[in-house]
Amino acid sequence: MQQKHNFQHVILFHHFRRILERALDDKIEIAPLKGAHLVTSVYLDAAERGFMGDVDFLVPINKWDRVVSMMFKLGFTLETNSSSHELGFNFDIDGGQHILIEPHCYIFDPERFYIDHDELWQRAYKSEFDGVECFRLSDEDHFCHLAFHSMLHRLTSFKRTCEDLKNIIKSREPEFIKKIIVRARQWNTTRVIWFFVKQISKDLQEYDLDETLKALQPNDITKNMIDLVFIAQRQSFFSSLHHRAQAAVIWAIMFDSPSLLAKMVLNHPSLQKNRVLSKFL
Repeated sequence: MQQKHNFQHVILFHHFRRILERALDDKIEIAPLKGAHLVTSVYLDAAERGFMGDVDFLVPINKWDRVVSMMFKLGFTLETNSSSHELGFNFDIDGGQHILIEPHCYIFDPERFYIDHDELWQRAYKSEFDGVECFRLSDEDHFCHLAFHSMLHRLTSFKRTCEDLKNIIKSREPEFIKKIIVRARQWNTTRVIWFFVKQISKDLQEYDLDETLKALQPNDITKNMIDLVFIAQRQSFFSSLHHRAQAAVIWAIMFDSPSLLAKMVLNHPSLQKNRVLSKFL
């Protein structure tokens, strides 16, 4: 299995490197997200983090159409289940298999959860991926992105997310922890970040996370409800629920305010079908 994982990483990284090289020629900024970012900045190598099924990356909204055109020119085909803020592109490889590359113009659908991406890009810094120039989002932006993304997906990637967040903290200077507080408040994700910091703090005794927990902690009633939801999520009966029922339980507690929750639900893709795909087909 490890050999298969390594092969997958080699193929994914090869094609992502092609994208970066073409984007560099076309003066398009690209920032790897999630696994593609972590395995080349936080972990020692791809195998240390484990299997990675696709590559996600962020581009500025004003370069979006150019990136879509670039992906077609590089031989990628568009998935039919793509959404307004991200597109899934497949590339066929030997054996009837394909790889998935997902460019994003927003890290979350702005109609459902808005983040100022101008500020996001202002905090980004120049870096490289396998020797090719790219951008990286700030560490605190990646930290909050990973945590909130995991919550939106009903904590199904809870263990991996905890390991990722722990490794981000371990690989950065202590001052970084204070920046998490600022970003969580700015993004209105204080409950989610408090929850994850609480879960990983037991394995990070050498780091001073008490101040972060105190700064972000919700009221006692909400804290107890979050703890109960987490306990329920770990039980087998919870996993047997429909994914929308799971989300209804987790989202209701984890969102910072009812208005943010309502916006996320009312703009769900199932209620907004075929909003943008026709533009690119």
